[in-house]
Amino acid sequence: MLDAAPEQDEISSRVSPIVEDFLQTDHRFETLDRDRTIERLTHLIQTHFSIEEFRTIADDDLEERLWGVMGIELISDRIDEWIPSSQQN
Repeated sequence: MLDAAPEQDEISSRVSPIVEDFLQTDHRFETLDRDRTIERLTHLIQTHFSIEEFRTIADDDLEERLWGVMGIELISDRIDEWIPSSQQN
């Protein structure tokens, strides 16, 4: 079985600066946790793309995709805040 760590590192190293830029420049994302967001996005990419497919995604396309997923993550967090904890189970 192949070691996924190098691929994970490659994905994470490309995703990290994009996420950091969004967190610094878009106030809507200020409540998202940097490390958790990078980890989740890296996992999501690994789940849906081969490393070869990931490498072919243009930077601007990757930025759009990450921005969209981070927006959904933010909305999901807000919904969780509105639902009383007793109803989340």
